[in-house]
Amino acid sequence: IKYSPDGQLLASGSTDANIGLWRADGTPIKTLKGHRASVWQVAFSPDSQILATASGDATVRLWTRDGNLYKTLDAHRAAVWGLTFSLDGEILATASIDQTIRLWNRNGKPLVTVREYEPWPFTPVNRFWPPPEMTRRLSCGISIASSLLIPCPMPVTGCKIISEPIRLQTQV
Repeated sequence: IKYSPDGQLLASGSTDANIGLWRADGTPIKTLKGHRASVWQVAFSPDSQILATASGDATVRLWTRDGNLYKTLDAHRAAVWGLTFSLDGEILATASIDQTIRLWNRNGKPLVTVREYEPWPFTPVNRFWPPPEMTRRLSCGISIASSLLIPCPMPVTGCKIISEPIRLQTQV
């Protein structure tokens, strides 16, 4: 469940494959249909104009603010469990249990695929983190024991892994 950044809308995913869209006061606006499996994540773009939804059907769907479907992203090969927009809203990152992270522009054009070979357990993409020395970096986790930093210069023409996954040793 997520509020839009402008605070006017609320969206939630459901195990019935639908997305609920409400006004911030709880008044229902629309039920968004199209996914074929549970909707695991929802995210609004920073300008609140795009709603992205991630599903167990291996797709990400992009919806307009008023709930109209305008793009289906179907490049993942398994359930998509995580997604997030960059702070400027120009890039969407998606993470799947197919062990890939994909970056898209805000219109759904694929930019890059990052592959990680760490098996289960899985945690989704965390956030975009803009450090002062770079335009932006993507901090993401594919498993509890690894993370990747990917430089994403503007304009994004491609990204690459700048560090190998970090393996953490824990003692129990």
